[in-house]
Amino acid sequence: ARGQRDSPAPEVEAELEGFTTDLWQRAMRLVAMLIESGGARTGVANLLGQIFAEMLDGGRWEMLAAASKATRDILEAAEERSQARQAVDNALAVLCSGERLFVMQDELDGGSPAVFEWLAEFIRLLPKEANRQLVIMLTRMPPGPNQVRMIELLAERGIELTEFHKRQLRSRNVMHVTAAIKSLGVIGGTVALVARREMLRHGSWRVRLAALDELEDRVNLEAADLVPSLMSSNHRLRERFLPLLAELDGDELAAETLLGLASSDELEDWGEEHSQIALQTIVRWGGERSDEYLLKTITASNPFRRSGV
Repeated sequence: ARGQRDSPAPEVEAELEGFTTDLWQRAMRLVAMLIESGGARTGVANLLGQIFAEMLDGGRWEMLAAASKATRDILEAAEERSQARQAVDNALAVLCSGERLFVMQDELDGGSPAVFEWLAEFIRLLPKEANRQLVIMLTRMPPGPNQVRMIELLAERGIELTEFHKRQLRSRNVMHVTAAIKSLGVIGGTVALVARREMLRHGSWRVRLAALDELEDRVNLEAADLVPSLMSSNHRLRERFLPLLAELDGDELAAETLLGLASSDELEDWGEEHSQIALQTIVRWGGERSDEYLLKTITASNPFRRSGV
């Protein structure tokens, strides 16, 4: 039954004479026939979809890539480009139903760069009906170069990925979170900015540094964004956040936090350079509480604090 269903019409069979053994050649001839007819030949479209399905289902990735690239080149050269594109989209729609495209998942997850690029050529050709399956496959991919490349491919297709990246920010996997921060930086926009800004308070120092890398030269950071990281015992955070904080004007909450650190023994463990930056920031910010702290410190018996002030 399948053989009868897949058999092309006699007139199509005649035009394919000489192209029956090589799937790539058959596909290219069918694309040409489809475009020449303005997409009106249903039998040609059906057969083209079946040939691409055979390459996909059989894991013939290199052949699939070659056929996809050649098809795109033909479409670029077509006089009626939009009409030709629609004809090919209709032919490939059979691949976008159910879970057919998921046969690529393993190769997308951990395939070599060469295999991934073969699949990328095919993904570029797929019609918009494939977007749902492509996004699902992206959500299943582990962090790494292939996932980054997949994100770029879907962005090329015009797929909105902001919500996907926002969900990734809640992942327990630090690599997922840092990758999402970078991707949101590329997407831009207010929603992406707010989501990245929140990561300046993340529990992982690596995530905080990644967020700072993305935000430092793009937005006007506030003291409240930076002060929480000074409370961390991680010196890497202090080395990055403290000099930036020293250039900003402090709000009341930020000043209270910094004064609290200075009033404790915490500052003594920071080293001379960082403790001096903190004290200079307190002096520059001023305010009644700062003045009280400075006077108290000057008259205190602790030589470290007194000499610093």
